[in-house]
Amino acid sequence: MPTSVVAWTRNKISARYLSELQNRHGLRVASEMRFKVEIRDVPAALAARRLGQSETQFSEALPELLARGFPKPDPTTGFYDLEALDAWCPPVIHTCC
Repeated sequence: MPTSVVAWTRNKISARYLSELQNRHGLRVASEMRFKVEIRDVPAALAARRLGQSETQFSEALPELLARGFPKPDPTTGFYDLEALDAWCPPVIHTCC
């Protein structure tokens, strides 16, 4: 089967499947998204990545970080506010040779 026919068949199946999901279950598919949502609250794993640490390193350092004024997680979700995290972190200083 030519590649274009395979791609067409896959797209047709996908479109049919997505249409069925939307009609039967009232689900909206990603292609219908009208605007981009900026994620602001993130779990500990992503907060750790933002600091350049593994989740284990972050968990071990968290008590000391909190003592130094690191933003506390939301009491309901346990997620960290990225804007507060960025405001707490000192800016990176780039030096050129």
